[in-house]
Amino acid sequence: MLAMHISPNSPINEILERARKVIDSDVPILLEGESGTGKTFLAQQIHLMRGPGAGPFRVFLCGGLPETLFESEMYGYEPGAFTGARKRKIGLIERASRGTLFLDEVENLSPPIQAKFLRVLDEKKFFRLGSSRERQVSFRLISATNQDLQMRIDAGEFRKDLYYRLAGITLTLPPLRQRPQDILPLAHHFLEQTARNLGKELALSEKAEEFLLGCSWPGNVRQLKDTISIVATSSPAGLIEPDVFAHMLQWEEAPKHDESLRAMEMRHIAAVLRKYNYNRARTARALGISETTLRSKIKKYGLGDRHGDDTDTPSISDG
Repeated sequence: MLAMHISPNSPINEILERARKVIDSDVPILLEGESGTGKTFLAQQIHLMRGPGAGPFRVFLCGGLPETLFESEMYGYEPGAFTGARKRKIGLIERASRGTLFLDEVENLSPPIQAKFLRVLDEKKFFRLGSSRERQVSFRLISATNQDLQMRIDAGEFRKDLYYRLAGITLTLPPLRQRPQDILPLAHHFLEQTARNLGKELALSEKAEEFLLGCSWPGNVRQLKDTISIVATSSPAGLIEPDVFAHMLQWEEAPKHDESLRAMEMRHIAAVLRKYNYNRARTARALGISETTLRSKIKKYGLGDRHGDDTDTPSISDG
């Protein structure tokens, strides 16, 4: 559980306690927070609170999908539903049945998709593409956003009625710079995890711990995890000293706005891609993300590799 890797006085413990109070109901949960604060991992922990009968946990990355692709991935389709649909596909919403459906970056849903998905949430019924049979489904919904959805509503970019269906309870994850007590427990956890996978004996020196505590971590928990992973991979066994972190951590101020955070993430991903010679599997492992998420971010930031621009379409990840 997440609580094993954070400080006893971390504000995350209060967030977990709020989640426990509604865990036996189907109240939808909206997770808010900057990129990298751990919303996906928190969603997994909330899902696991239900115990052995929690069912499947399915993740859908909402960013940048056209309406037709959203429907085929979310609802599935029958053979012949469209050109190239040779076999039946079970959609994510069915595969999440009696479990949890996690919508990440929900702010990126287009208005037409928002309207159709709202009906599914209201009625818990849907059609596969190419089918006239209405199907019922039951799932626990957790959504996440790194933006202020109220501002998106005011701008006419997000439906107010959908917002209220998503935000039965809203949990806001503070950025890592506002909970420095979690930096070292998380750093030690990530280091132990990576060292075990690498078969190395690694530890942080006292000065390295002081260095990590002095960083503002604009990329939050994800940046901390990525940094520890890359340093552990490139370091010999033994104590890790602060100098090995210096070239990676040059962002001393918190991002002034979301563009700053995106620029930081883009530079970091580009650097890791170069480090691993644009090998996506190795890059994804080093970043601690799935290859599907990496492909989505490569497309998002236009990080075409040496073989040409990446034209893959972002899709779902089962987390």
